[in-house]
Amino acid sequence: MNLFSRCLISSLLVISFNAFAEEKVVSALPVLHSLNQALLKGTDIDPVYLPPKRLPVSRISNWIKHKSRKAIAKQGPVTAFSTVESIWPDYALFPNLRIGNVRVIPVDGAKEITAGGALIRVSESDLKNHAYFWMVPDNLIVMSQIMARDYGRIWPSEADKIRKNQFELQQIIRKFALQMDQLLLEHEIDSACTDEEPLKALARATELPTEPAEDCSLEAISIVTMLPKEQDEKRFWVVNPLNKPLKANIDQWLDQNLKSLETGLVKN
Repeated sequence: MNLFSRCLISSLLVISFNAFAEEKVVSALPVLHSLNQALLKGTDIDPVYLPPKRLPVSRISNWIKHKSRKAIAKQGPVTAFSTVESIWPDYALFPNLRIGNVRVIPVDGAKEITAGGALIRVSESDLKNHAYFWMVPDNLIVMSQIMARDYGRIWPSEADKIRKNQFELQQIIRKFALQMDQLLLEHEIDSACTDEEPLKALARATELPTEPAEDCSLEAISIVTMLPKEQDEKRFWVVNPLNKPLKANIDQWLDQNLKSLETGLVKN
């Protein structure tokens, strides 16, 4: 076999490998991974979560800065990554991803990377305290819309499926928001209380007056991630804030939080 033939075969093998290489979207926040799983369901695109699943959100930024390169290299070439680094720059994956892949495409779920693009609503206080903005149903919908549009542009052949998945997810989130409002109204809840900074975005999303936990009345709902030892007669909503990757899908997560609200509205 001459040199030309060997080069030709090698080139064909490279082309064949690239043609059948797995398309991947990587992420480093639990909410982004859950959205990727929901939006890319039934497609040939594989959502990959990079950090160790044991790490809570508060420890991921340090992992990205100091330990993410090995996990990125292990994945090989990836087509795109989802991020929220437009509002959480400490969680920026782009610099480390770009080292080995200058063509990787960023998809920012918090702010659409286009002129006049959509963006989530987050206060300066929420940014300062790293509030879990995805706990606000409207923000979760906007994130899904931004990501679905970008994925449809990156993979036009999968665009119809991605749009369908996004519509279904949007309906599930809206149903959750409606049922949350109905439960709070039916039980005549007059305010929402929390001392946990990450949960204050959710407290405001109830559209009820918000109070510190120490001022929480018996007619209020106290939003927590763990029940306190002394519960008195107050009503507690124990939420899963998606601080770590879900074992279930995103609609089961919303349903879990709704059932927890129903339980908490019954006084002890």
